[in-house]
Formats: sequence, structure tokens, C-alpha cells
Amino acid sequence: MKNHTQISFTQQLRNFKKIILPILLIMSLPALGQKPKLSFFTELPSVELEALFADSTVISDLHAMEAEIRMGILDFSPERVRVVQQLNREGIPVVGWLLLPKEEGYWFNMENGADALQRYEDFQEWTLANNLQWAGVGIDLEPSMEDIVLMTNNPRAAMKKAFGRLFDSSRIEKGTADYQKVISRIKSDGYALESYILPFLFDEREANSRVFQRVTGILDIPSDLEIPMLYSSFYGPNGAAFIPLYGKGLKAVAIGSTGGGVEIEGMTQIPPTLSWEDLERDIILAGNVVEQVHIFCLESSVERGYLPKIKDIDYSQPTPDLSANITQLDQTRSKIQWVLTLLNYPILLSIIALLILALILGFLVWLTKKAIQLFKTNQHLDDLVN
Repeated sequence: MKNHTQISFTQQLRNFKKIILPILLIMSLPALGQKPKLSFFTELPSVELEALFADSTVISDLHAMEAEIRMGILDFSPERVRVVQQLNREGIPVVGWLLLPKEEGYWFNMENGADALQRYEDFQEWTLANNLQWAGVGIDLEPSMEDIVLMTNNPRAAMKKAFGRLFDSSRIEKGTADYQKVISRIKSDGYALESYILPFLFDEREANSRVFQRVTGILDIPSDLEIPMLYSSFYGPNGAAFIPLYGKGLKAVAIGSTGGGVEIEGMTQIPPTLSWEDLERDIILAGNVVEQVHIFCLESSVERGYLPKIKDIDYSQPTPDLSANITQLDQTRSKIQWVLTLLNYPILLSIIALLILALILGFLVWLTKKAIQLFKTNQHLDDLVN
């Protein structure tokens, strides 16, 4: 009887795992066909920004979508003050997306922690002086503008610079310490902190490596909300697969691009932009795996007439089968992680490479000596015969 009771309990536990656990897992994810929380990035200079929000239909569409704004803080001008105050009055949440002047790197990276702290202090002073309300503060973790310009105009010099950084871990330590001050200051003022990151930081974490950070100058620093930039238009044929693969298990992702953004010196080729069909696909794909979908960017979406269409998206419609693309991308991720793990020990790799080179050179010397000896032996035999 005791044995039968134990078997029954074991069977019940198995049934619980088979039935209840999948239900709990499904309940913990956004429901398919459910509309996500939408937000738009905007990166306009002040005059253009004020003109954008002077259009009442933009405000109306944002209200209809219950959307938020991530505003790039390019300056502290009166025009920008008026726009933020307008959005505050309209009840549209705005996150202050901190940016630096181009000469200071524009985006946040391990080289400009002191500048970032000063920028935030100026932002907070400006905020208090004008009684501005923010839903949070965002930091954009990307390579320095100087590095991007160098890669665009002189890839060989950029690669040489990146190789040298493989052996320098001190920059990460200093950069991390500098940004801890920035984070502490933002948090002490009561703001929720979010970060906009490249998805390859997730691969670096999986590989337990810091190579990507060393080479690019990007820091992997904590925030309340990480928003990976999964712009399918930037990632080639498998671009859409980035969204379900990297977005799985996250709260938010950023998708795009519909156009716009900062101009980079020397870049003559215009970055690709999404058609409406691809943007709709990406919004629905993202909505199936995360709660928040952040679209880059607002001004180009308005210009191309996408806002009313986004407002009326049918989230119950099917999305393309990307299983093959996801499998292929996942295999590529595994290779990237393997390389990141390997390159995390550049000095050891250099020693191994030198040893291999020494062995190759030693073999070539031995082979040359043998060839000379053989030639001399054959010459001696020829002399004897003659």
C-alpha cells in the first residue's frame, strides 16, 4: 500500500510538470497577438524637434498608441525645453537619452566617463531649472565616434588600433570605475536607468570574455533595463532572426531602422532602412517575445507615414517562419563565443603563435639542410662516376 502511494505521488508530480509548468511558462511570457508597449527614439536637433511636435497628428497618434519617447539630449536649448514641457503636459512619458558632443565621443564608452558624468550633471541642472519631468535616463553604450570615423575612412588603421587594445585591460578597469560614478549619481537622483546596447555583449557574457569590450571600447555596465539594438536592417539577410533569438527572455528590445540618426563623417553610403512590411514584421516578432518594443526612430517614421499604420497593426496576424534563420544565426553565435573565449587570452595566444612559428621555421631550416646535404651527396656521386 505504501509502495502504491509513493508511485501515485510520483505519477502526480510528473503530471504536474507536464501540465502545470508549461502553463506557468506561457503565462510568464507576453501573449501571442498581444500589443506590446511602444516607444520611439528621436535624435533631432532642437529646431527640427520642435517642428516635429508642432504637428498635432503626431501627438494624437502617440496618445492613441499610449507610446513613450526616448529623446536624444543633443543640447539644452529653449526649443528642447518647450518640447519636453509640451510632452509633460500631454502626459506622454519621456526618457532622457544622454548623448555627448561628437568631439567627446557622442556615445558612452570607456574613454569618456568623466565627460559623461559632467554631461549628466549639466542635464540635471537644466532639468531642475526648467521643472522637466523624465520617466528615466538612458545611456547609449557604443564605440567612440572617433573610432567609427576611423573605421569608415581608414579600416587598416582601425584594425591596428583594435589589435593593440587586445592586450590592454587597464582601460576597462578605469572606464568601469568612471561609469560607476555616473550610475551612482543618476540613481541617487531617483531616476530609473536604462542602457541601449549592442547584442554582442550577450555573447561576450556567455563566453565569459571581455574581448569585445577591449576592442570596441564599449563597457558592460549594469542598468535597470537593458534594451539591445536589434536593427534587422543592419544585420543582413538573417537580420529579422536577431529579434526572437536575442530578445528571448528579455523585457525590451529596440528595432529599426526606419531612417534618421547621427551623421558620421566620411560615411557616403546611407544605412539601410526598413520598408513598412519589414517594420510591421519586426514589431510583431518583437511583441511576441518582449513587453516593450522601442522603434528607431520617430522622425523618419512620421516622414514615411508609418505612424498611423503602426497604430493600426493587427498583432494576431502570423509572422514568417524564421526557424532555419534562427538555427543558422545560433550556430554563428556559438562560433563567435568560441572566438571570444579564445581571444580573451591574447598573451597566451601570442606565445603559442610564436612557438608554432618557431617550429615551422625550425622545420624549414632542417628541410633546407637536408636538401643541401642531398645535393652535395649527389654531386659527389656524379664526380666519382665521371
